[in-house]
Amino acid sequence: MGVSASTVSRELRRNKSHCVYSYSLADEMSRERRERLPGNRKIPSAIEKRRCVCW
Repeated sequence: MGVSASTVSRELRRNKSHCVYSYSLADEMSRERRERLPGNRKIPSAIEKRRCVCW
């Protein structure tokens, strides 16, 4: 996959529900966390457009 095992482990731990991982639920939970947490977390529009095309 090209990422470390700890990154995959963290993704699964943060974003699974009832012992099942769902990418759509993970995306929703990520967006909710982003809204709650302070700081500059705005995704540049070029990246957001590319993400929509790839996903």
